[in-house]
Order: sequence, then structure tokens, then C-alpha cells
Amino acid sequence: MYFEDYTYVSLEDPDLRDFAQNDPRGFLEMYPEKAIFDEMQRVPSLFSYLQGVVDDSGMVGQFILSGSQNFHLIQNITQSLAGRVALFHLMPLDLSEMKSEELLDDSYTDVIFKGSSR
Repeated sequence: MYFEDYTYVSLEDPDLRDFAQNDPRGFLEMYPEKAIFDEMQRVPSLFSYLQGVVDDSGMVGQFILSGSQNFHLIQNITQSLAGRVALFHLMPLDLSEMKSEELLDDSYTDVIFKGSSR
């Protein structure tokens, strides 16, 4: 919602992940600016290529990197992109936020036993 002008790219997608792994330069050329790369930990070799792209462009906020395995993501960022990143730790949505976005079942009992993901 906050980055509507960014292109969202999920590296969970096997075809995109394969492209990023086998042709990282070609992959990054498809997203020269304002891209969100989700599940970055799936393609750790991409971090080194991102370093070159970021250094060459000098653009602030060129990419947003996210992932569900925070340890692997941060380890690669600190090694490859040190001094070029800002880290934000996002808290999960609370129940009222999830309810207002219709991300919860109507019954809190169902949420307790089934979880909150649909």
C-alpha cells in the first residue's frame, strides 16, 4: 500500500527464482528501479549483483528487499550491502487491523484454533 509505484517481485516463484539465479544481470535489468524483491534469501547470490547496481545508480530507495527468514536476509545484507541499506523491523498486524482489512474469520474462536492466515 505504501509503495504503489514499486513493482513487486516474489522470488518464491520458481521461474523468477531460476531467472535470478541463472542470469542475475538480466534479471536486474528487468527491474532497473523501484522494485520490491520478496523472499530475497532464496537467491543469496543476487546480493552481490545488487551491490553493483546500487553503487552505479546512486539512487536512494531503488530497491526494497524483504524475506521471511530474517537471519539469512540480514546476514547477506551486512556482507554485501553494508552502508547501502536501512533496516526496518515490521510488527505483525494486530487483530483490529486484520479485522478492518477483512483478513480474519468472523469468529475469534476460529482464529485462535486455525490461525490468522487465509
